[in-house]
Amino acid sequence: MQHSQPTLAIILATYNPDLNFFRQQILSIQKQSFSSWRCYIVDDASSEESQKDIQNFVVNDKRFEIHFFKENKGPFYNFERGLQLAAADEHIQFIALCDQDDIWEANKLTVQLESLELSEIKLSHSDLVLIDSQNNIIASSTWRNEQRQIDRLTSQDIIFRNIVTGCSTVFKKEILNWALPFPDNNKQLYFHHDQWLALAALQQGKIISISSALIQYRQHEKNVVGAKKRGSFLNNLFPQLIFRKACVFYESRNFLLQEFLKRNLTPAKPYSAPWSRWSGSGQDFATLMMIELGRWVYNFFGKIKHQNHVDKNSNRPSNRST
Repeated sequence: MQHSQPTLAIILATYNPDLNFFRQQILSIQKQSFSSWRCYIVDDASSEESQKDIQNFVVNDKRFEIHFFKENKGPFYNFERGLQLAAADEHIQFIALCDQDDIWEANKLTVQLESLELSEIKLSHSDLVLIDSQNNIIASSTWRNEQRQIDRLTSQDIIFRNIVTGCSTVFKKEILNWALPFPDNNKQLYFHHDQWLALAALQQGKIISISSALIQYRQHEKNVVGAKKRGSFLNNLFPQLIFRKACVFYESRNFLLQEFLKRNLTPAKPYSAPWSRWSGSGQDFATLMMIELGRWVYNFFGKIKHQNHVDKNSNRPSNRST
């Protein structure tokens, strides 16, 4: 059933897109079997040339609404800009996230909207086919390629290891009541918008996983975030960086947990020991090892660093608020 006003908002985040990849993404949106949508293109301070190219691609399709921003904030806050636009539109009931370089299957929106018909389902995400810059298939399933444990969809699981890929999601607008505004993420303690939105969905209901691959998920040298090859996590851990990586791993999850608890209006269950999250996959084991190493490094060296700071400043008044 089609509506006079669009009921679904597509948030398409852009930053100096590759024109060939962008053209394919736009065409795949226009070919959707579900047509009651509006696409908010939120551009994160691209060059003037790129902005002109973006305009030229959609100038004759009024379903696209372009917003060019002067400040580059990165994908996390750029997606927040788009979500705020959708939240302000009273006709919008559903939201889909979109990258600038993928290809959607024509039935993507139809299939995912059908999966959201039950009231307790708040977010739908699907498997993805991995493709390269020439549209050659790298892997027919991102889930299998990354050994994702799709049945592990509690808040604790998502904080430990996110399995929801943003560009594969369609969700109900109501989860924005919890998710917006995004937390302060301007630091090395880094997590992505899809992880935060998955947590928001779980606070109000359930997430449904669709095993069909509804997106061709492009991997190329300019990916901000991409799929991880099986085993690549450990292969990239050079000895001189392993302690720093471990600290970031531990701190980032701890930071995300604290931000989550700030907004959790229902009594939170105790956050169980990280080892209980191991499903037996190599990727989960690598994550666990990094978290545990990071916990040890952070606690040991963090205490030393703090004590040195106290020793140096013991005779000076502090200008920090408590």
